[in-house]
Amino acid sequence: MKKIITIEGRQTTYYSTNLCSYGEKGDYELFPSEEQKLDMIKLKDRLLLFTSVKGSNLAVQFIYADTKVTIYEEGRLLLLGVTPDTHEQAFKILLRILNLSDK
Repeated sequence: MKKIITIEGRQTTYYSTNLCSYGEKGDYELFPSEEQKLDMIKLKDRLLLFTSVKGSNLAVQFIYADTKVTIYEEGRLLLLGVTPDTHEQAFKILLRILNLSDK
């Protein structure tokens, strides 16, 4: 599945892949059509207001709504335990975490 989102004023196409499903949960990878350069320090600081975050300037990992999330600087996300197991839910998590608009 693909969705066009806006990152810092630029529209970017993101794709999702279901890596596996187990019961009502699923694991997803979301990745942009073009490599991004996310401000990981700013993202990590914002996330620390809501949850504990592990990571570096290249990737951060945390739990969001019972989903284990890893975000990489180039814009790729791994979502483990997405409930319900749908591409739409994976994109909702992406948009909420990165605080982006859906176009």
